[in-house]
Amino acid sequence: MERAEPPLFLVDGYNMIGAWSDLRRTCQRLGFDAARDRLIEQMINFSAYKEYGTIVVFDAHTQPQPGRCETITAHLSLYFTEPNETADTYIERRCNEYHRDLLRHRKRLIVATSDRVQQLTAKGFGAECWSAPMLESAVRQVSQAVRQHASRPKTAPTIGERLKPSVRQQMNQLRFL
Repeated sequence: MERAEPPLFLVDGYNMIGAWSDLRRTCQRLGFDAARDRLIEQMINFSAYKEYGTIVVFDAHTQPQPGRCETITAHLSLYFTEPNETADTYIERRCNEYHRDLLRHRKRLIVATSDRVQQLTAKGFGAECWSAPMLESAVRQVSQAVRQHASRPKTAPTIGERLKPSVRQQMNQLRFL
């Protein structure tokens, strides 16, 4: 059986910054660049843990420079839109490409935004939608799982711990013969 491709995960970056309380506070205190960096840091960990091919999209439609894509990790890229292009437009275009892909049944497309119109559009193209609070919750769960894993002792299991419970029980019975 063929293994499904990892999902493509499109995240409306500034939508998350405006919706997540910690990113909003960071933006108010330190500016958009700091909030964007914090979101990117969180998405690096999330996308690596989930093995999602993630693209965080940022509006650059008021900037004169051409759009660009930056690869951050094997799982995370950033896309800064073209002049006069919004993140919504880019996400819609990617959803349309996905919808026309004959092999789309082998992969998932997930769009993260709390923009209701954008969610309806993405769903119309066959994408799944996560709201900003849903993604924030998922990111927190992944962070917690990583912290718990990191806090576990790094000792190798003993031979007895590696045995199946039934074999361990038989060994205990033989000990008392």
